Amino acid sequence: MDFQYIVDENGRKKSVIVPIEEWEQLVHKQKKAVKTKKESRVLRELDEAVKELNLIKSGKKKPAKNLSQLLDEL
Repeated sequence: MDFQYIVDENGRKKSVIVPIEEWEQLVHKQKKAVKTKKESRVLRELDEAVKELNLIKSGKKKPAKNLSQLLDEL
């Protein structure tokens, strides 16, 4: 990547100039990473829900709420 840095009078980096093509690639990669992270979270939560349902079905765990309670919340 071909970045240019803007420095202060003491030589400390204060800003960066990124060529537009590289910027667009970075933005695309960041968006893709966020989407992947969200999808992973959804799959992990779904997996946890399935495990909990299996425990409830097997009688090893009681449901937090019954159907009437769930419907009352709507």
